[in-house]
Amino acid sequence: NFTLNDAHGNSVTLSALTAKKPTLIIYYLGYSCPRCVSHLAELSARKAEFDTLNAQIIAISPDTVAEDKDSIATYGDFDFPLLSDPNMKVAKAYGLVYGTTVFHGAYIVDTRGRIRFAMKSSHPYDNVDALLECFKEIQAEQK
Repeated sequence: NFTLNDAHGNSVTLSALTAKKPTLIIYYLGYSCPRCVSHLAELSARKAEFDTLNAQIIAISPDTVAEDKDSIATYGDFDFPLLSDPNMKVAKAYGLVYGTTVFHGAYIVDTRGRIRFAMKSSHPYDNVDALLECFKEIQAEQK
């Protein structure tokens, strides 16, 4: 579990989110990573599909809240929370930091707090269809 701040002054706690809906956590390297921003744009473009499956998305980067604000002002915002992890406490807890290297990550946490999907990589996980399939399985179990 974690609590992080977003660029809009909100505090977001994972357990509060997952108590309501299964959640996709995307760990990205910040707006300075073009592949990351492209991946976030794809997720945003397909957000209606996640909404249909009662799923929510959050994205976390090592950028500070101020850096996120500046990036949003310059490049635009996404329709899901962009959370700041400047000390990389969450990245470390999820095993995404090796020495000085920070990796991308994608995790799906269900409403029971169980990690249902986990991926660490040197590049963003871009198989959105596989993520949606996982949410479909979770939704089927809840019926």
